[in-house]
Amino acid sequence: MNPNQPNHTQRHAQEPAAAEQLYSPAAPVRAAAVKTLVTLADEWLADEHVPAEQAGTRVQGIIIGGPWSGFDYDFSGADFFYPVHRAGAFWGGRVTARNATWRDDVFMETSVFNGDASFSGGTYLGKTIYVFGCIYRGNLDRSHCTYGAVGGNYHGYTHDFTAAGSVYRGAADFSNSTYDRGVCSHGNTYYGPADLSGCTYRGKVNYSKNRYGANLTMRGCTYGASAEFSESAHMGDADYSCSVYEADASFYGSRYLGNATFAESQYRGGVYHASEQFIGSANFDGVQFSHITNPQASSSFRGSVFAGAMKG
Repeated sequence: MNPNQPNHTQRHAQEPAAAEQLYSPAAPVRAAAVKTLVTLADEWLADEHVPAEQAGTRVQGIIIGGPWSGFDYDFSGADFFYPVHRAGAFWGGRVTARNATWRDDVFMETSVFNGDASFSGGTYLGKTIYVFGCIYRGNLDRSHCTYGAVGGNYHGYTHDFTAAGSVYRGAADFSNSTYDRGVCSHGNTYYGPADLSGCTYRGKVNYSKNRYGANLTMRGCTYGASAEFSESAHMGDADYSCSVYEADASFYGSRYLGNATFAESQYRGGVYHASEQFIGSANFDGVQFSHITNPQASSSFRGSVFAGAMKG
């Protein structure tokens, strides 16, 4: 064997042995096992004889596929300087990352969170945050987060938060967060209550084709660009009240089986409530429509059905 050639066989043998030691009752043994696995990951990434993509896959296998997937993890207050790649991960226990700072891109798409997950108070400075296609079997807390540098872009980048096609089996809390640019969170299924109130969106928003199985609150939000909520189904009550829409907003084709309120909202662009179905009460009390003062804007309720009481 070439002395300069890495011993891949030895690495393959060390990995399961170290993984087995994670179950040891002795803390020093467990700590040594973690160190071994980290060293193996570094060796794969530094191996010039292995293609970068293959090395990355090998490292992902070490990180994601290990028996430690069932552990609880607490990253509270952590500072992540580099991109975070955890796509397709299985988190069997609780995941906590409150008040963490993510300085580069985050890729956690198509992951499964078997327990409660909290990312509240997080600051995301990367240009891309991918958490689409995830399954949350416990409660999720992403409240009070900032996506993008305060007051503008970070290193000239723009920011995208993509959480489309996810399933939330418990309560989902995205409240009081600020999004520097675009939000793509359509095609989601919420089985528990969803709280997206008090948020500020500076870019375009897409919350279309979502299914809300319990109560939804998006009260008190500010939308700096166009906002799309069309073709969504609301099984419980829906609260969109006290919000400000600086550009066009569309709720086209949505259904509300419970009570729906848009009271005290301000629509400064066009607003489209066409072809909607309101089975419960519909409250538009105190709503300000800009078409009254802005001839370029329009408001449409064409083809909508109001089966319950209507106010406003």
